[in-house]
Amino acid sequence: MNKHVKIPTAPNCVYSRETIHRCLIHLSVNERYAESGLEYLQTAPSADAFLYRLKMLDYDEAYSMMVNANNALIDVVARKGILRKRVIVAIDYTDIPYHGKYNSMVYRSQHKHGTNMFYYCYATISIVEHGRRICLQALPVKQLDQKHEVLMRLIEYARKIVRIKLLLVDRAFFTIDCINTLDSMHVKYIMPAVKNNRVKDAIGNSGANSISTFEIGSKSRTARTRLAICRVRRRVKGKVRRRTLAFATNVKGSNKNKQLTKIIPKEYRRRWGIETSYSKIKESKAMTRSTSNTVRVLYFMTAVIVYNAWQLANIIIAIALGMQLTRPIISMPKLVRNITQFIEGG
Repeated sequence: MNKHVKIPTAPNCVYSRETIHRCLIHLSVNERYAESGLEYLQTAPSADAFLYRLKMLDYDEAYSMMVNANNALIDVVARKGILRKRVIVAIDYTDIPYHGKYNSMVYRSQHKHGTNMFYYCYATISIVEHGRRICLQALPVKQLDQKHEVLMRLIEYARKIVRIKLLLVDRAFFTIDCINTLDSMHVKYIMPAVKNNRVKDAIGNSGANSISTFEIGSKSRTARTRLAICRVRRRVKGKVRRRTLAFATNVKGSNKNKQLTKIIPKEYRRRWGIETSYSKIKESKAMTRSTSNTVRVLYFMTAVIVYNAWQLANIIIAIALGMQLTRPIISMPKLVRNITQFIEGG
């Protein structure tokens, strides 16, 4: 943070840039407001002075610097050899509630939490494999941004860091433009198919555990994919229930011995790793009522960096102990306690 995030500082300022960063991280890991959280620190500016210093940054400049700081953290992970093999990644959207007036950075969504249908929205691409669940990039999404353009930007950015083995996306990306974009970029993907009438007819005609070529769209604009119809079992409250799921994919291979229709749902379950990352990121995000775009992007990106630092801590410990990292060795609350004690001088 000290190296990459250059918060404007006057020569005669009382609180250094490092102090501002300590305040930012302290508020983030403890999920506090600046108005009440800074009083726990021995050396800290007032809430007004702290927020004033953050608002001195331009929004685009603040976001760019936070991305550089996150990249520096990912470089540390890469030097551990964790990212040498090809990775399975997921892309999804997350919404942050917003109660202010509408502006260009706010995304209109469904009405939730009394937000008058306005949210700050971020699209992220994350590795969803055990032992290397890293958030590679978080991209602010505006109201007019198209899903296929967001896909393209995230994939292009991730390819600078890792080699993508498989991409897992939500059914919201089951569109002509998204499928054609993924095919043009030669990315293997799995996504649930929206069960419209054509998909339901395909399920009825092909039957369970089958794979067939499928087209979506009209005569003028179409996208071709493979429709995998999978029969899966789920245990719900002690009872085994069977469901038929349809997935769109361009993963090649025949369905001999019904193996591919068993592999596809199993691989797609990895996508819940990105949902877990969202819950952990939101658990380490500072609270604010500020309508400043700069403050909000700094708070969210700090939470992303804290999440990646937590993953890095577990990776370092696992390597030191010579063990396979299948679940966190050190919990997020324990990391928060250590960070808090360090910043507060404990």
